Amino acid sequence: MNTNKILLLGIILLLSCSENGTEINNHLYTVRGSISNSLGNVSEAFVAIDDAVNWTTITDENGNFEIKNVSEGEHTLKM
Repeated sequence: MNTNKILLLGIILLLSCSENGTEINNHLYTVRGSISNSLGNVSEAFVAIDDAVNWTTITDENGNFEIKNVSEGEHTLKM
């Protein structure tokens, strides 16, 4: 009987740890935008957040960009 209680407690602890791990992903964001100038849309422009390698992209032919999995907080966007 005590073995079942210990096993049940272990399963509950494991599930609660897994829930906390997924909570971090709830605070990730996607940054989208477009770049244009007086001549129109700017394609193939380099876009970066905080100069981080994993937060960089190039604008498409319409000047649009998207950077995924950006953490919550203040950042600097460069283009």
